[in-house]
Amino acid sequence: MPQMSNIKDSHIKVKILLVIVVIGLFAILWKFGSEQNLHLDLNLTKGSANYSFAVDSCKNFTGIEKAKCYFDEGNLSNLNVSLEICRGLKQKFTSSDAVCLAKISSVVSRENPEIALSICDEVYNTSSDADGSVSMKCYENVVSFFSSDSGVEEICDKTFYPGVCYAVAARAQFYKNLTKALYFCSISGNVCFKQLARISKNSTQAIGFCNNVSVDYGDRDACFSTVVYNTMLIDEMEAEKIAGELNCCWSEIAFVLSARGDKRAIEVCDQHNTQECLRRILPNLGSVDKNFALSYCDNLSWDVDRDICYFALVRSIADSDLEYAINICGKTKFRDECYLATTVVIQNKSTAAKICESISHRHLKDLCYREINETIK
Repeated sequence: MPQMSNIKDSHIKVKILLVIVVIGLFAILWKFGSEQNLHLDLNLTKGSANYSFAVDSCKNFTGIEKAKCYFDEGNLSNLNVSLEICRGLKQKFTSSDAVCLAKISSVVSRENPEIALSICDEVYNTSSDADGSVSMKCYENVVSFFSSDSGVEEICDKTFYPGVCYAVAARAQFYKNLTKALYFCSISGNVCFKQLARISKNSTQAIGFCNNVSVDYGDRDACFSTVVYNTMLIDEMEAEKIAGELNCCWSEIAFVLSARGDKRAIEVCDQHNTQECLRRILPNLGSVDKNFALSYCDNLSWDVDRDICYFALVRSIADSDLEYAINICGKTKFRDECYLATTVVIQNKSTAAKICESISHRHLKDLCYREINETIK
């Protein structure tokens, strides 16, 4: 009996020990969770009771994420800590420190663009940003928050492509001060006026912007095409009126119609620059009229053009008429690749698997199975 009593006492002790361990684990987890939640709401002011605690929490991160953690949603009291972390990322043949600084600048820019600009200047002077690409993006982000002529000019003159920078500034000013936006565009040139034409909600105004774009390399026509396309999305009659007055851009009207499955797209192409127009609507042509589309592809003289056409047609109809799409694949020199293209749009896994099985090339077959396993649930 004493032996049984000892065994019973041992079991009780073990149970008590387990309870203590469980309680201890819950206490640790509760404390960790509380610290994590507390960190999210902290104002990380250096010297405060919570500062060192939050800093310890940030040690779980590395690199740029660590710098952003210390900074905690733009709290300027921790800015220097974040910047020092960024500077510590400098490595030979990498731009990690520059990228990190630029990210911190983007967070600061809305609240304090002057400080953000000074950070961009530091990026500009870092050896790791040798090609100037990181500082250029940094300046382009900051310039949106400056409106003075001298301030914008000072920033944009530091970039490799000032025209792009001025275009960003103009876009930021467009709805606030059109006169200032146009002034920046007068310095920038083509890229800026094209930006304003793209965002303008007034087609007459947008055409006016396009008229300031150079005719070289088809830039002005491209600008007109953007205006017609944007107008077509909201006002079909107005878009057709503009296209008629400019004698251009009918392919944009046809493209929007084709995206809607409207057979008038083919009629528009018949009346206006057929080949260019049909190439524009090719991605949607199968859903408009698959027989017409197939005939168009068949009659292309160059075999490369035909294969490109067949592939586009297959992608546009595979989900609605798989058998028709598979038959088209038989016309191409790249049958396996064509089969693979159909599986991209098919949402039925068993059907897609059957197509994968038809592929003869082993590598493409493996790729096909991998694609459907990753994309089709």
